[in-house]
Amino acid sequence: VKSLWIIALMVAVPVTLAVLFGTLLLDQLNSVIDFFDDRGRQGAWIFAAVYIPATILCFPVTPLDLLSGFVYGFTALGVLLPATCKIVAFTIMFWAARWLLRDYRQTLPDKYE
Repeated sequence: VKSLWIIALMVAVPVTLAVLFGTLLLDQLNSVIDFFDDRGRQGAWIFAAVYIPATILCFPVTPLDLLSGFVYGFTALGVLLPATCKIVAFTIMFWAARWLLRDYRQTLPDKYE
């Protein structure tokens, strides 16, 4: 009987927390969706202004990919916006690395001759 109560608590507590926090997270998600949806094209620029630095700074951008799908749906904007932001961020990172490591790259052949 004692182990049955422990099992019931092990199930009831996580379910209760999931429902409670799920409701709070759903409210937050709806407010973020409304924020971007109400601003139209300006919302897309704000999204890009958050997405590109997050990618450059190596933050996980999967939540932003999912947010793009929630906000813009499976449309051209919802699919191409994160893809374009990634391309821009990767291009910036490539050119920054090429510029910052230019002197180091020029000394590599001398090191291995």
